[in-house]
Amino acid sequence: MTVSIPKEIITQLSLGFKIFPLYGNIQNKCSCSKIDCPSPAKHPIIFNSFRSASNNLQTISYWLKRFPTCNFGIATGRPSNIVVLDIDLRKHGDKSIKDISIPLTYTVLTGNGYHYYFKLPRKYHNLRSFNGILQGVDFKANNAYVVCPPSTHINGKQYEIFSESDFAEIPSKILELILEKKNAENKIFEGKRNAELFRIGLGIAHNKIKDKTRLLKYLQITNIDRCSPPLKPSEVKLIRNNILKIINGKELNGSLNI
Repeated sequence: MTVSIPKEIITQLSLGFKIFPLYGNIQNKCSCSKIDCPSPAKHPIIFNSFRSASNNLQTISYWLKRFPTCNFGIATGRPSNIVVLDIDLRKHGDKSIKDISIPLTYTVLTGNGYHYYFKLPRKYHNLRSFNGILQGVDFKANNAYVVCPPSTHINGKQYEIFSESDFAEIPSKILELILEKKNAENKIFEGKRNAELFRIGLGIAHNKIKDKTRLLKYLQITNIDRCSPPLKPSEVKLIRNNILKIINGKELNGSLNI
């Protein structure tokens, strides 16, 4: 039995997107059959979800044959070389971005708003995803996905390609918000500073740096960059000394299983 691949899927594959199957919409209910499905017509059918996303036509034909009512998702971030701004009109996402200049870019109409697609920045190719960067605005990058055309939303609306413009760069204000959130999550606060700095230093000493001067320098930089407020220099030095005691002791015992 031959399966016809929808033209929207072919278009998206030609753009370099990698896709995978999601549960679909059957009479405005998720095809997973769970009464209280938390993510109706949006969650993966296959075990590895976006990690198994593909641009192979034979693979996609197989999925369509096996899951004829499925929706599809695009793996965002590095697999497809794009990031997506998800605007939910129900949560007033359009108002949240009214002061941000969104350039003309590839755009998809969703069941409740828009997906704006942008190039994955070379400098920040490891960008992670964040929900709620603004009210009604999510950001999809690495280790995430978005539902794509011609999928059907649980409310019955079909995802449609609204603009086939080239992918624009991420608006600078959005990138700033993402980097601020990343930096905030990367901070180590009082109560955890000593233990966390010790853990980080132990890992780096085990894998890379055993020289005491270089290890101290690494810990000092990490302390300034991530600890809020930074520990005193004497405390950092003490952490370094304790790390070296453990490392040297384990080496003497012929083991470095940390």
